[in-house]
This record gives sequence, C-alpha cells and structure tokens, in this order.
Amino acid sequence: ARADARTLGLHARWLAMLGDLAGARRLFERMTNAMPENPDGWLGLGNLARMTGSLPDAVACYERAHQLTPGDHGILSAL
Repeated sequence: ARADARTLGLHARWLAMLGDLAGARRLFERMTNAMPENPDGWLGLGNLARMTGSLPDAVACYERAHQLTPGDHGILSAL
C-alpha cells in the first residue's frame, strides 16, 4: 500500500508539472482517501490549493500533514 501511495504521489506531481491540476488533485485525493495517515497526499493537496489561490484549503491540508509528521520542517515551511 505504501508503494501504491508513492506511485500515486509521483503521478500526481507529474500531472501538476504538466499543468493538469485537476488530474493531480484527483490522484492526491485518492491518496488521502486510501491512506489518510500519509502526509504526502495532504502536502500535495495543500500545494495544489495554494497554486490555485485557495489559501484556507491549503492551510487546512498543511495542518493535517503537520499533525501526521510534526517534526517535518518542509511541512512547517509550507505553513
């Protein structure tokens, strides 16, 4: 399951780089639904929300990722 989440995350980031933000969001949502304890999905959703100007959604996703990995400085810097 961890490898599947990692693969979804890679595909989602690739879609985002190609400009398919809706497709990336769908994959990150699949990640968070399948593995809600995986901070990568929440961080990805937060990044997409920030990119599209939805700052309250971005903060909520970053806070969720931070709850899952409180010592992760990358997540703290996103907040």
